[in-house]
This record gives sequence, C-alpha cells and structure tokens, in this order.
Amino acid sequence: MDYYRVSKIDDLIESVSEATSQVLRMIDRDLTPKWALIAMHASVQGAMVLALDQGNGLASMKAGHAKKWLEAYESNVGAPYPETQLDYFLSLYEKIKDEEYMSNYGAVPFTPTDHDSCVKELNNLRNNFIHFQAGAWSIEKLLVQKCLLGAVDVIAFLIDSPVFPWHRRENALSDREALHLDLKSISAYLNIDARSNT
Repeated sequence: MDYYRVSKIDDLIESVSEATSQVLRMIDRDLTPKWALIAMHASVQGAMVLALDQGNGLASMKAGHAKKWLEAYESNVGAPYPETQLDYFLSLYEKIKDEEYMSNYGAVPFTPTDHDSCVKELNNLRNNFIHFQAGAWSIEKLLVQKCLLGAVDVIAFLIDSPVFPWHRRENALSDREALHLDLKSISAYLNIDARSNT
C-alpha cells in the first residue's frame, strides 16, 4: 500500500532523533537553532501527549473537547463523536505537573526545578521561528542551550513514567533505550558547546 503509517510513539522517536541531528548540526556548523528548537518542541509535545493518553487520550484534549467527547461516549446513542483538538503546548505542560493527571499506575507529576521558564521559552522561540516575519533578531546561545537541556529533562522523566504507554510497543525496551541515548547525546553536545563558549 502507498501510505505512511505513523503512531504517536514512532513520532516521538523520530522527533527526538531529528532533534539530536539538528542540535549537532547547529553546533558543528554554527547554524541558527531553528530546526533544533522545532524538533525539540515536537519531542516534548509528543512525550506529554503520550504520558497524558492513559488509555483514552482525554487528558491531552482541550477541556471543552474532552467533556463533549465523554458526554457523547456516556450517552451511548451511536451518534458520531465530536471532533477534538489537542490542548495547547503550555496547557499540556501544566497537566504533566498536576497530580490529577499524573497519578495513575503509581506515577508522580513532573516537579520542575527551573524548567518552567525553559519550557515557556522553548514554546516562544519555536513559535517565533514558525511565524517568523521579515527582519532579524538575536538569540542568546546560552538561552537556547538552557531551553533544550530543560526539554531533555522533561522527556526523560515522561518516558520513564509508569503512565507512558510502553505496554503497546513490541520493542519497548530497545525503543526507550534509543530515546535515552539520543537524549544523552543532546545533553553531551550542548554541555560541550556551553563549555567552549565560556
């Protein structure tokens, strides 16, 4: 068949792999951080959606959409389910820090140290690159490194959480190991670059 088969976990694995490649290219070739930030943003979003899925995906939907979907499900009248939309990036981030969403299966919420500002800035930088208008701007390299390293922490936490749906994967052990290797590579590249810039 002439189709691309995509799953949420495959997308996460590919996004983290692409982020790893883009971080290395950014450092080795002194490129702008555009593609590294976009790939890392997709990686964090993918990890959050997977952790919030928990069997029905309601927690990753916008609140009103989840409510309407649940009402349609519980009414059991056979009518089509309403269309739903994924919640906003920063709303997903708030949810992974909330015990209401992250306590199933013995999980604990993500407890940021200084990650809130990193995740917000990652979202801002990604949005600025996606919607880049004419002109130019300067971005401090240290800020980019901090955002990317903070994102690595979020992803690593989520893929090790009991709510992460590894049970749906045949190759869960090797896939998780590959993700951790990529995340370690990103951290190593960024830490070496940070030392060389000081």
